[in-house]
This record gives sequence, C-alpha cells and structure tokens, in this order.
Amino acid sequence: MTTRLAPYPTLTGSEPCRKDPELFFSDNNRDRIEAQLLCTPCPVREQCLAWALDHPAMSEFGVWAGTSRSERTRLRREFRTAAKESA
Repeated sequence: MTTRLAPYPTLTGSEPCRKDPELFFSDNNRDRIEAQLLCTPCPVREQCLAWALDHPAMSEFGVWAGTSRSERTRLRREFRTAAKESA
C-alpha cells in the first residue's frame, strides 16, 4: 500500500496566516482563538488541513486550518481507526 502525502497548499498571499503569521504561532490563548476564527473563510483551509494532518512533525505547533495540535492528533487517530475498519 502506498501512502500519499498532501502537498503544501498553493498560497496567493491573501490568506490570513500570510498577513500575520505570528498570530498563528502565539502562546496566547486569545491569539489562538483569533487565528482559528480567521481560518474559517480561508480558501485553502481544506488543503492546509490535509497537509497538516499528513505532516505532523512539520505542523506540530501553531494553528493549521483552524485546528489546534490536540485536534489534529485526534483527527489523525480517527482517520487511522476508520482506515483499519474499512480494510
């Protein structure tokens, strides 16, 4: 079985994370909440989430596609379980 990894999203420069990247990697909880809200309308959110889920070591910190580290860990676990059940 071959594992396909999602490519890094093609960015235009208008994405919220490009305008204020420090906000997306802040240790401040309010900043993280704001970053998550800014991700909601982002046009590359799906691609960003796919990339973050497929590259855990590179997306360990920060907000990616509106998700926190713990949310991405939970999603990876759920996807692995679903894949095992369908095999």
